[in-house]
Amino acid sequence: MAASLAAIPALIAKAGTMTTLLTAGSTVATLGAGAMQYKAAKNAGAMAVQNAKYMQDAADIQREAGNKDSDVLRKKAAAFAGNKKAQLAAQGVDVGSANSIELLEDDKETSELDAFEIREGARNRADGTERQAFNQMQGAQTSGYEATGALLGSASKVSSRWAAWQDYREPTG
Repeated sequence: MAASLAAIPALIAKAGTMTTLLTAGSTVATLGAGAMQYKAAKNAGAMAVQNAKYMQDAADIQREAGNKDSDVLRKKAAAFAGNKKAQLAAQGVDVGSANSIELLEDDKETSELDAFEIREGARNRADGTERQAFNQMQGAQTSGYEATGALLGSASKVSSRWAAWQDYREPTG
């Protein structure tokens, strides 16, 4: 029994070494995990910024397409009005009469309303895409916060483990 009691200090020393090694290994793993979380959050942020740029470009294209489509409709409407006026004149209708002018003006007004709807529809779609781009930028900012949080969280865990290890190493008396 005395021999087994004599071995206790040696066992405690081995256990202390093992605890130190386990603490060190756990600390390294924590730092590695924090670094990976940081990198993942930074990559997510960079991807969100790039997506926001693509969405802003898409919004610009949507607006431009709406303006072009609106202009094309106006040109077609003007050509149609010219053809209609020529047909009326060819049929012997006085194109300067109030009825003819009213008919041509109604067509022109309808065409303008259609052109406006095309332009406004494109603008609304572009505005929606810009809101998505804004949300992507907010996501990028959040990713930056998450990256910082990952580093701070790892640092906090490492410091608490360091303090615990220091408490373990210092003899209390």
